[in-house]
Amino acid sequence: CLVTASAGTAPGNLTVVRAYAGTTAASHTAGSNPYLPVYLVTNTRTGYAENIAAMSRTHSAFTNYVMTCESSYAVGGRVQALNNYMGGDITPLGRERTACMQRVLDNFEVGLYIGRKVATTTATTRTMTAGLNSVIVTNNTVQPTNYASYKPDDMIRDTVQKIFDAGGNPTHALVSTDWMAGLYKWGVSSVRTTPDETVLGVKVNSFAFPFMNDVQGIPAPLLPKGTIVMLSEDEVTIRMTRELQEIVRGRDGDVQRGDFLMEGGLELANEAHHAYVTGITAFGAP
Repeated sequence: CLVTASAGTAPGNLTVVRAYAGTTAASHTAGSNPYLPVYLVTNTRTGYAENIAAMSRTHSAFTNYVMTCESSYAVGGRVQALNNYMGGDITPLGRERTACMQRVLDNFEVGLYIGRKVATTTATTRTMTAGLNSVIVTNNTVQPTNYASYKPDDMIRDTVQKIFDAGGNPTHALVSTDWMAGLYKWGVSSVRTTPDETVLGVKVNSFAFPFMNDVQGIPAPLLPKGTIVMLSEDEVTIRMTRELQEIVRGRDGDVQRGDFLMEGGLELANEAHHAYVTGITAFGAP
């Protein structure tokens, strides 16, 4: 056990007293292991300390870029006039507007998962936000141990345990759709929870995995196969510069035209509080 006698002027330098609190000083050669870990037990004082140096931790800046996702639709008058174009009450224009909006949402979602950071360098540059696979660095694993026969303890090792060790608290797990079969193979009963809603009122299916401290699992069809992304909810934010919007161009001769557009990027605080694992090819029985 060590007690700090004084702090040096150089960063990371401390003068310590060994064999404190009745412990025995371990023998070692000075400088033989410059990366010897030191665990802080507590910060206790004498009870009459004066002029204690103040401590402050500076904010860690996060830099990313926004991406603009846009798609267009155009429907001619002849198609719009058809009576039996589709079943139900939807019109050709309504169908194309819906499909156009879905393309924008899908493109934006995929960018948040696997986007590569691209800055604006010229007038023709298509900027892109860095996705989760790029901004999560500490706990980013490609083809983890046992990737061809992945088991529950492998997943805990690669995600939950690493996040806890870094001081995080995982709350949500985005999983590719093949994970549903994997969980079944593990014999895990995924308990469905009350679904949330998107801004468009679309239900989001989520499941509580009891063996993962009730982390909410969300199947994400647009994630690459064999991928799980473990997130701490309070430390991930989608920053929107322009919310999803429709730009109606109106009639151009016998054609009705328009666009859907949204623009934003990903912000992640404390990237070590999250985990990204990909490259899992098969699941093994526990």
